[in-house]
Amino acid sequence: MQVAVIGAGRVGGAVANELVRNDSIDYLGILDRNLEKSRGLWADLINANPSYLKKLFTGSYEWASDADIVILSAGIAQNRGQSREELLEQNLKITTEILSKIEFKPSAKLIVVTNPVDSISLNAMRFSGLPPQQIIGFGGDLDTLRLKLLLEHASRLENAPDKLVRSFDANLKFIKSINAHVIGGHGELAISVYRNSPKDPGIESSVKEYASAVIERTGATVFGPAAKIAELVDDIIHDRKKLHHVSYFNKDEGVFLTWPCIIGKAGVIKPLELSLNEDEKRELRNVIAHLKELDEKKIRPEFAKAARTLSQKLEASDSKHDFVRVQ
Repeated sequence: MQVAVIGAGRVGGAVANELVRNDSIDYLGILDRNLEKSRGLWADLINANPSYLKKLFTGSYEWASDADIVILSAGIAQNRGQSREELLEQNLKITTEILSKIEFKPSAKLIVVTNPVDSISLNAMRFSGLPPQQIIGFGGDLDTLRLKLLLEHASRLENAPDKLVRSFDANLKFIKSINAHVIGGHGELAISVYRNSPKDPGIESSVKEYASAVIERTGATVFGPAAKIAELVDDIIHDRKKLHHVSYFNKDEGVFLTWPCIIGKAGVIKPLELSLNEDEKRELRNVIAHLKELDEKKIRPEFAKAARTLSQKLEASDSKHDFVRVQ
């Protein structure tokens, strides 16, 4: 089993640190356009995990062509106050350049972490040539966990605000038992769906703003994403067919939507059926309309531009080079 982590930044480094401990992974590549940066991360990880010296590699993006699972975490982090459109423009260019240099294995799974993840996943599907079910956008697992944590906290305050209602172990069991989902989109496009607690606009706003609050204080969300990505990778490797909240390609709408899905070795096996109320349906329609607008205004033009550039480079050279034809 060969896994490639693209992007040697804070998230990519934390993900690599989690995955290197997974004995089901034979080779783990840390890839970045700044080779010295990836080598520095490699050296740091070897200090933390010296027994895995033979497992860790660095190299160019082309190394990912042999990977069974590719994790795309390269890109610009969203700054406080920056719009999704501005972030999308920057990260489309970065991820398109990377994807153009990888000829994916037909069975490869691509986990997209780069934000805005729902839109970047759509571009990745078109550019990689992989089947839609093998493109998995990451983020919904985190949003859903945050929703459950906030609901658990509200429950404790409601029942006994001056003391802990449950032990730590009981709290964890309670959190896992909460029937709640985040759908629609990652981050500010998140729609919170839950039934066993009164609807609370404050909680729903907190889910959307959770990452921004962390970023404002620390500069990035790192450990939460890394832990959840490692869980997702392990479930794919072992074909556990577990429920994950991911961004998947909705054929009916033609966009990637965050949704609870069964995930296994083949990628997205099937989305979960959810019963939504009228308010949730309205919110979902608004999210879909927004994602379609981003596709028309930003993603398709960038894809067409990149495809033309690649075609020109291919026509100008008869020898083997770093670029692959767009599917």
